[in-house]
Amino acid sequence: MLDKIRKKAEEELQSGVSEKNHAYRFATLASIRNNQPKCRTIVLRAVENNFNIIFYTDSRSDKVEDFQNNPNASALFYNHDSLLHLEVRGKAKVITDPNLINAHWEQVKDHSTKDYTTEKAPGTRIKHPDEVEYSENNTNFSVVELVANEVEVLQLKRPNHIRSRFYKNENSKWIGKFLNP
Repeated sequence: MLDKIRKKAEEELQSGVSEKNHAYRFATLASIRNNQPKCRTIVLRAVENNFNIIFYTDSRSDKVEDFQNNPNASALFYNHDSLLHLEVRGKAKVITDPNLINAHWEQVKDHSTKDYTTEKAPGTRIKHPDEVEYSENNTNFSVVELVANEVEVLQLKRPNHIRSRFYKNENSKWIGKFLNP
């Protein structure tokens, strides 16, 4: 049963990448800033090696600095239709390989490229939303991989919720156990 739960969670994550309107397309990402959790919404761009998730950001964003100071991160996914809750925990790393970055940049839709080409860094104070200025280059585009080391799955259902946790052993094989919901 644990193996089925893990495979279902993997399939749901993959659907978050491939299906535009899937609930797992968006996740809440938590990083650590000044010893406090900091949450924000990210868009799931890829899933690799079972549960490693890929997302994009501006290299000047707080989360990049957060990961440089403390790579521990968590991404929370919730599907309100299936009542499936999934948390992926691990270490976030900013990809530095220019070939990988360019390959991901090629996947960014034209209307979304502006999200990574603002003249000012994300979070910079402006007087009005119409003041946002854009540049012609993508030098602030970053790819981040959350390398999973633990996954928790909670299936809300009656008569009993089912909660399980999976972690990698020394051979990078996923080991699962049930938890009291």
